[in-house]
Amino acid sequence: MNQLPKQIIAISTSFFILVMIFYGSYLPYKKSKTFISSLNALRSEQIRSFEQLDKIISSSLKINSPIGQEELVRQFLGIFSEFIIQNKDPEVIDALLKYIKIYSDPILNRGKGLSFNQNLYLATNLYLTTYQQTKNNQYLKEAKKYIELSYSLGPKRPQALYPLFDIYRLEDNIEKAKEIGNQILTYWPDDESLKEVYDELLKKK
Repeated sequence: MNQLPKQIIAISTSFFILVMIFYGSYLPYKKSKTFISSLNALRSEQIRSFEQLDKIISSSLKINSPIGQEELVRQFLGIFSEFIIQNKDPEVIDALLKYIKIYSDPILNRGKGLSFNQNLYLATNLYLTTYQQTKNNQYLKEAKKYIELSYSLGPKRPQALYPLFDIYRLEDNIEKAKEIGNQILTYWPDDESLKEVYDELLKKK
């Protein structure tokens, strides 16, 4: 093999290694570091506009890293649930929900992943929190959609069973609530607080 092809191969290999390092190490590191900065900004700054909120949050979510996006979105689902708990204005709550959906819906709509059930649980919690703040039944329907999917994937998981029990009770779906309550007590018979609620359901037709 003459010298020129060897040099071309060496350069190509070096370039490939640099690309792999950039995408496999540097970008995930940059994304996680920017996320920590975003969290610090959310804690320390008084958010006065959605433009300010977007600037803080999108700084990490818009970094095009091959890994880390799903993990960050999962964190922000929890953070936005806290935002909604602290807010009483339905318009602001709706705007917060629409904003985080831009990032969460593509992940939830994939319908797969090692942490997909955890994503479903956090989405359920977000919509259930929103319903509790607004009493808008559309949010309860969304919470039910996600938790029923979670239940179908893991019918013995407490993260699916307990929210599903609460949602059926909120819907006044007594028979379904009894069914799930009985299932929970089959697995965890010592849960006295749930048993008390379940016993009250049994008195209803």
